[in-house]
Amino acid sequence: MGSFQFILWAILAASLMFVFPQVFILLIVGLSPSVVAFLIDRTPKKYATFCVGGMNISGVFPAFLNLLNGDNSIAGVTSILTNPFEMTFIFAAAGLGWLIYFAFPPVLKSLLTILAQHRISILRGEQRQLIKDWGEGIAIGVGSIEDNQPAKPPGSEDNNKPAGKERTGKEKDENDKRPEGTTPDPKTPLAE
Repeated sequence: MGSFQFILWAILAASLMFVFPQVFILLIVGLSPSVVAFLIDRTPKKYATFCVGGMNISGVFPAFLNLLNGDNSIAGVTSILTNPFEMTFIFAAAGLGWLIYFAFPPVLKSLLTILAQHRISILRGEQRQLIKDWGEGIAIGVGSIEDNQPAKPPGSEDNNKPAGKERTGKEKDENDKRPEGTTPDPKTPLAE
């Protein structure tokens, strides 16, 4: 947060404190879990602050409406803050925000993993159907589909075999006839 934004928030808080002190007191006490979440949340996007703050604001809002519609004075805010039911509701909402912050990511991760595995099985079935319809020549490494191994790219061989095609005796004779230091023309086909 930049210094300009901090100054704006400080001016807003000061004006709220002097114009509506009862609202300021309610917000300071009621939103204290959100302030704590902001202070301890070290992530760049402040996910804990958003989870706890959103739920905490929803817990403070009914007390705020009671204050505005009822006794809008320091005595009214004191009665709200000393009411165990109101304070339990405010802090339970903040606790629910912490529960969402800690419980939701693992549940979402599990759900996305299940969906990805299901999508993989559908794609493998479609791949098998394509091979069945079009023949094995359409796939590279047909055995890799059943073995769940990645297909080898064209031209790659096993580590034990040298890369490239074995030359026959006739090809060796043709290469031996070339003058030394020259290479075969890549456009001319090799005789087999």
